[in-house]
Amino acid sequence: VYANLQRDKCLSELKEGEFGMPWADSYCGGIGGYVVRIVEMDSRDYVSIMKDKNDTDIENVKATGGGFSYVGNTAEWRTSGTGTTPFALIFRQHQDVYNETGDIEKTSSLVVTKLEGEPCIIKVIDATKHKDANALARAAADHASITKCPKTVPQPE
Repeated sequence: VYANLQRDKCLSELKEGEFGMPWADSYCGGIGGYVVRIVEMDSRDYVSIMKDKNDTDIENVKATGGGFSYVGNTAEWRTSGTGTTPFALIFRQHQDVYNETGDIEKTSSLVVTKLEGEPCIIKVIDATKHKDANALARAAADHASITKCPKTVPQPE
C-alpha cells in the first residue's frame, strides 16, 4: 500500500522554533492506525511513526549520515495479503554526504522500518549503489517480524 508524503498532500503546519527558526510539522499517509510524521527543520527531514498516542522518532537522519536531507514523495506500507495492518514501512531519503575528497555528493537511501512494538529502522539500503534497492528493501521489510531492532541505528549498506 503506497502513501503520499508530499507536504502539500499532508496535514502540515508551519511553526516558529527557538531563536525564530521556522520549522514544519507534517502528518502524512497512514493506514491501520499508523501515521508518518515529518518534521522539517534545519534543512533535514526527521521522521517519526505515530500510532495511537505514541510518537516514535526513528532517527532516520542519524541513519543516513546526519547531513542535509529530505524524504521522498512516496512511502510503502508493507502488509500481509490484502490486509490494512502494516508490519513495515519503506521510504526514500535523499541526503548530502561528504565523499573521500571532502566534496558533497547527493545520495539516496531506502529506509526500512519495523513497526511491531516500538518502531525502529532495521535496514538502510544505499539506492545509489544498488540497482535492485527496491527489491532489497522489500525483502528486508518482509522479514521485519523476525528481525530484532538493532542496538545502534543502521547505516546505509
